[in-house]
Amino acid sequence: MFTIKFRSFLSAVLLTGISAVSWQSSVKAEEITVSQALISEALLSQTADLMNQNLPMMINNEVRWNSASAGPGKNFNYNYSLVNQNARDIDGSLFAKNARQSFTQQFCNNPSGQLFFQQGVSLNANYYDNNNSLIARVRIDPADCGY
Repeated sequence: MFTIKFRSFLSAVLLTGISAVSWQSSVKAEEITVSQALISEALLSQTADLMNQNLPMMINNEVRWNSASAGPGKNFNYNYSLVNQNARDIDGSLFAKNARQSFTQQFCNNPSGQLFFQQGVSLNANYYDNNNSLIARVRIDPADCGY
């Protein structure tokens, strides 16, 4: 019973995270023009600053998108909280494994994600509980999408 409930909860969290990332990709495309020039840490920072103007925001009853950040180097970070969960009640390894599979599929097939990967940018999603304790970190590198 707990396994089924946990899997349902995990699926809902992953889907909302993916939706949020898709939403932010459209914001970036409208607000920041990226030419064929290389993506720099400054541009990544500018993108994060733009996103943070609308954050934090609740994605659904369970997930709050707290912030985005750039760096170090060519890393772009998404920070989420599972507002009704405690890290000790979640299998962080299982959560990270499932989240990584979903995010890899989403980003590798997303034009905004592909642009990041083509320029050597890695994407990171950090999930925290209601006490700001880390639940899981998910990292997608350009090589994960064939770049």
